[in-house]
Amino acid sequence: MDDPVLSVQVRLTDRDRLLLGWLYDHGVFTTFQLANALFPSLDFCQRRLATLYKMKLVMRFHPHRPEGGSFPYHYVIAQLGAEVVAAFRGVPPPRRDRARAEARRRTAGPCCCRTGSA
Repeated sequence: MDDPVLSVQVRLTDRDRLLLGWLYDHGVFTTFQLANALFPSLDFCQRRLATLYKMKLVMRFHPHRPEGGSFPYHYVIAQLGAEVVAAFRGVPPPRRDRARAEARRRTAGPCCCRTGSA
């Protein structure tokens, strides 16, 4: 049987593990926050986040601006990402729908960008 956690773990860097851990612990970050904290450039950050998204480790969404347009991508941990974090921390895996429920809760509220705290 193929284990999805094992299949993605070999493709992760130390920075990926740190990023996933931050999302697991803190919930949501914007592209710009992650770029400033972990990457040498915004372009490199965007490419890596797109890869993590395609690997189904993170989920992303664009909050809409009341005046039109949207805020930058916001990233939250996906279920597989939460399972990867649990595996490298040596803790029991999260319940099956934990990441989805948490993502829904975070995306339902006001955008952190609206309050200037992004």
